[in-house]
Amino acid sequence: MKAPFKQRHPLVRPLTAMTVSILILFSLSYFFVTSSSDALTVDTEIIRITSTQKSLSQQIINTIAANNLNAQIDGPSLDSLIDSFKKLETDLPHIKTQLNISAEQTALYNTHQSLNIAYKKFSDLLDENMIDIRGENFVSLINAQNVYLKRLDEFTNNLTGYSNTEIKSFKTKELYILVFSILLVLLQIRFIFLPAIQKIEKQNNALREISFTQAHIIRRPLTNILSLLNMTLEKKQDSYNTQLLTLAKKEADELDAVIKNNIYKSDKNYRVKT
Repeated sequence: MKAPFKQRHPLVRPLTAMTVSILILFSLSYFFVTSSSDALTVDTEIIRITSTQKSLSQQIINTIAANNLNAQIDGPSLDSLIDSFKKLETDLPHIKTQLNISAEQTALYNTHQSLNIAYKKFSDLLDENMIDIRGENFVSLINAQNVYLKRLDEFTNNLTGYSNTEIKSFKTKELYILVFSILLVLLQIRFIFLPAIQKIEKQNNALREISFTQAHIIRRPLTNILSLLNMTLEKKQDSYNTQLLTLAKKEADELDAVIKNNIYKSDKNYRVKT
């Protein structure tokens, strides 16, 4: 006969709680890794652009100087160099927007503003003096380029420092998650797993007591009853009494078989668990 209901295993709750907590911590770690990776990717792209800008601005100056001396140098034309330079500077603000520079990031914010001013002055001088960049105009252009490169270096250095801060922040967050994970596991062991294990031990003790009761307390008088029935049946009885005694012995034998089976199952389960 089947049990009227199936009891939930005591470890279902702690295992479920641990699984949920692991999934939550994994999601947090994934979020931090993804966000930090995206931020560092943006930083790397900006540094790549600023490095290219340095090279292009120097090529522009070298090409202008060669033109003033009526010399020729290998490489792209002056117009294509300036177009490439301005295009990269046009792309840069979109990436800076992803960088999310705020006024709270004082050093990075200030160098970013100074870089914009220096770029505008250098770009304006290029636009104003493209027809004839000689003498004082060329000197002003070089001075503007020097200021622009200086601001570019300052911005790049501050961006590198900002990236390092992002890395430290990421490490700190991951350390907090690790510490919280260890603490959570300890709390689950203390308040969920240990009570569940204690409950299982109590159930096992109760089963052992029931098995002992069946084996020694219940079965002993049942064995005596079977012996008395056997002795009575050996004596001559009328047919009616013999029939009654036979039925009683049959029921007693079935009860004895059930008790033996329960004792065997309890003993088998106990040996497997221990």
